[in-house]
Amino acid sequence: MDCSIYDAGKNDVDGRPILFLASPHKSLFHTHRGYVEFVYVIRGSFRHVFDDSTRLCPAHSLIFIREKDRHRTDGASYRIANMRYRTGDVLRAGSFIAPEKYKALMTASEPPTRELRPDEAAYLEASLSLAAGNDERAGAAIKTLLIDCLSLLALPSVEQPEQPDWIAAATSYVRDEILAGRVPKAAAMARVCGKTQEHFARTFKSCFHMTPTAYINIRRIEQAAHLLASTTDTITEICSGAGFENVHHFYTLFSNRYHVTPAVYRKRRSNAFAL
Repeated sequence: MDCSIYDAGKNDVDGRPILFLASPHKSLFHTHRGYVEFVYVIRGSFRHVFDDSTRLCPAHSLIFIREKDRHRTDGASYRIANMRYRTGDVLRAGSFIAPEKYKALMTASEPPTRELRPDEAAYLEASLSLAAGNDERAGAAIKTLLIDCLSLLALPSVEQPEQPDWIAAATSYVRDEILAGRVPKAAAMARVCGKTQEHFARTFKSCFHMTPTAYINIRRIEQAAHLLASTTDTITEICSGAGFENVHHFYTLFSNRYHVTPAVYRKRRSNAFAL
């Protein structure tokens, strides 16, 4: 992942969300007042020390640091994206996940931490790239990251099968094609990995528990969801831009993923951070 896009940071003095990149450093024990922090480990290992415990968080770890969490950072080699949000915004965003899961995140004895799967990491990094941009979408995207982070942390941490190194080339291809406004192809996923379609499809399904085509559609729908939340483009324009020729098919896939229609999703995202 190209980390340079974060270097400028995102700061707002009135307490709005802040997004910035951090390099290795040591901090003293501290808590937060009026805000929470999400930390995403882009690369390296991030040593998180809280009370009398220490957790080594590898690349693609997502950490939720609440107001009450007394913690400090340590480590010699890491790169992280740090996201800060007002506590009130977290409370409102909590309505987007199941009440019992939100309660579990807020009352856990230690800062909730989850190592993301490669597909989840690619999704979050695409969201961070959008939020770090300089166009009109960035402001909205940085706010929707809060719901994304809570949703990812609420998912169960399951043991993932060992994945071959070459599988990352396929997920990177899908991400890059979607961000470029193109529709990825399952056959091209196999080609960039240098594997036959049969071998690639079998290995991919064992790693992600879905077919390459299903994976592509999920990533396209997630990109459409980001555009719904961060642009004023019409639903029809977003559907077409995502490469869906059949609007009904788009609505079906979207509803299966988010359990609401695109219009309802946009309205809820808009209201989540209403002042």
